[in-house]
Amino acid sequence: MKRKKWLAAACVVALLCSAAGFAEGQLYKENALASYYGEAFQGRPTSSGEIFDMYAMTAAHKTLPFGTMLEVTNLENGNSVVVRVNDRGPFVADREIDLSQGAAEKLGMITAGVARVSISILSEPGKETEAAPAGLPENEEVPAVAAAPRPEPRPEPVLR
Repeated sequence: MKRKKWLAAACVVALLCSAAGFAEGQLYKENALASYYGEAFQGRPTSSGEIFDMYAMTAAHKTLPFGTMLEVTNLENGNSVVVRVNDRGPFVADREIDLSQGAAEKLGMITAGVARVSISILSEPGKETEAAPAGLPENEEVPAVAAAPRPEPRPEPVLR
């Protein structure tokens, strides 16, 4: 009987924690391993349905909701970039985030291929932020980000 009560309490706590989400500006991971992906995926659909643009400031994460805005900082050189989660991954055990090639270039991690980073959540989808993300002047508006249009289907060729 005690085990059932303990299990029920654990389920309630887990549910409350998942419903609460993350606080904006909260440090998500202090020392995570990031990698990047690029040319081999250029023009392909991401898990969110957007077409992958290797030069866009985007990222793949296993669990964060699509549209979550993150600040990723390279711990070795201090370079930071703001990215939007639009894909799932990485699918390598020790990696926390997969960045677009454009984001990886700004972080200075292309040569190494991976980097130790800190990840902060700037905003979750559907939530407005009061402050501009790091790197933008206070008087400059944050550009709106929309999903890439889906390509029109092409008719199948007729074989004779």
